Amino acid sequence: MPDLFFKELEFDPVFKTYPDLSRALETWKGWRGANSAPSWSDVKLLDLPSKLLPTTIIVDVLECRQDFRFRYWGSGLTPLYGKDLTGLVYSQVNAKGFRESGLPQYSHVMNEKKPILYGVLFEQERGLIATRVNLRLPIIDEHSDVVKILTIAKATFGDNISKNDDWIVSDDGRAIRAASY
Repeated sequence: MPDLFFKELEFDPVFKTYPDLSRALETWKGWRGANSAPSWSDVKLLDLPSKLLPTTIIVDVLECRQDFRFRYWGSGLTPLYGKDLTGLVYSQVNAKGFRESGLPQYSHVMNEKKPILYGVLFEQERGLIATRVNLRLPIIDEHSDVVKILTIAKATFGDNISKNDDWIVSDDGRAIRAASY
């Protein structure tokens, strides 16, 4: 299931479509307190809205700072990707487009050390197009280095969205025909 396209999104339009992502960001802000980001000991996954946990991912930033290990892979993502990625190293995942989309997103969050929202247009195994919104949230160590990234994904599927059409991700994270944008 290759990712076809991704872009950074503004928070407000997406939060109107997915208000639970706004609640997740507020929870992250509560964990961080006065710090730039929370430490791992501050993170309490059960504080997140429970309906988000099945589409939550946590990656550990590996020592090389260029690869990531899946620490937590929400159960709702397994049907989307066809397997549970818990414990796997990101660079070893062989889904075409997966690394090309995800690695730049993780690297960007690691460098910026702030929450970033992405819209991703991708092809499902059935050849239909879907969109995913990734809210990526940094988790830091005592030196303020990003050591983990928590992602909450929201996917929308369209049974009538064919990969033969020209699609883009709208400002609120939905797939729309490029000609109508």
